[in-house]
Amino acid sequence: MLRQRRRGFDSRRALTAAASIVAPSRMLRVNNFPWQNEAWQFYRSLGVFKYAMLWHSQTMSRVRLTAAVIEPGAEEPTPVKDGPAADLMREFFGGPVGQSQYMRAIDVQLSIPGEGYVVAVDDPEDEDGGRSWNVYSTSELQVTSGRANVDGRTRSVDLWQVQVDEGLWRTLPYTTHVFKQWHPDDEFSWRPDSPAH
Repeated sequence: MLRQRRRGFDSRRALTAAASIVAPSRMLRVNNFPWQNEAWQFYRSLGVFKYAMLWHSQTMSRVRLTAAVIEPGAEEPTPVKDGPAADLMREFFGGPVGQSQYMRAIDVQLSIPGEGYVVAVDDPEDEDGGRSWNVYSTSELQVTSGRANVDGRTRSVDLWQVQVDEGLWRTLPYTTHVFKQWHPDDEFSWRPDSPAH
């Protein structure tokens, strides 16, 4: 989210992150606010509204993500071709095709309920350290308890579950990475807000 001040604008601080890494916890709110449920109902029942949301998400899917650095005095960021940042960007959602799908999917989440989750699951059978990426709504994730190997010992831990069908949930590995993205409410930045709201 871009926030600019009229006076004393600092381009290095122009991007305000509305994302955070989220660990599974029974204390975590992953259910919807009433207005979010109403927004999803409008999306499902009002064709014009759904068309507008899908049109916007399709335009966002054309955005190309790249690692870049802001050079002092430069008008545009300079793309980074090599190094850890470039490597991470190439891995994120498997590259440009997957990133296009990510941009479309996360735009729907940010435009309707105002929040969504990016989930990265490591594939234990992939020798190259493969990772699958997905975007999920707050309705598709929940926290459960289970046992996992932590620092060489089996312990009781909170784990993420993702809904894969009606009433069917799959528990994700302990090493799953979950990132919450949201449009912050203007009054309470920890709350989500959205154009649909």
